[in-house]
Amino acid sequence: MDADSSRPLALSSHLLNSGNSALNRTLAQLEKQGQVGWIAYNDERPGTDSNNGKMGHSKGVLAFDLATDSAFWLLHSWPKFPALDGDIAPPPSAEYGQTYLCITLKDIKTANSIAEQMRHQQEPQLYDCHIPKALDRESSLYRLSQGVDVNETDPPSNTLFHSQAGAPFQLLAKNRHWGEDFWIDWVGPQLKVDLNVETWRRGTVP
Repeated sequence: MDADSSRPLALSSHLLNSGNSALNRTLAQLEKQGQVGWIAYNDERPGTDSNNGKMGHSKGVLAFDLATDSAFWLLHSWPKFPALDGDIAPPPSAEYGQTYLCITLKDIKTANSIAEQMRHQQEPQLYDCHIPKALDRESSLYRLSQGVDVNETDPPSNTLFHSQAGAPFQLLAKNRHWGEDFWIDWVGPQLKVDLNVETWRRGTVP
């Protein structure tokens, strides 16, 4: 399903692990040539069971093309995905459902805004990056590609941005050192709504 579609949601004729799926065709654009770059992150990295539990519980790919001033951000929930040095299609799974959200960003400036928040609040575990030589070494994208500091103490942030088609997004995030409840003390007040949240706990609850 895409945000511009006027048709009702329907099953694709291509399975998720098909080379012709929207997911696979999106990631197939990530080639180590020209001015295309990307940063892939996952709290459960592909090809290993060794992970840093201090990093953010987040999974995705932030990609960009300097030549066309374009970018996309793929957020997902699939552990150990994607392995960009091999078969990028995820294996079929009948055990758990997964979610994917791909946003075509307005421009690289927007990608840099997201990267800045990722550095200070999301603190993702990076596992694969390709950075073109032409990328500004002072940019947030480049700085993110060099890794994050899990000792950041910045307050939570609210980053507003638009997709290429003009759809508004509000990106709320915190880092591990913020001592308040994410939903009660940050998301609810920022959105000015009451929330019913289904989640899981980490550690003990008083």
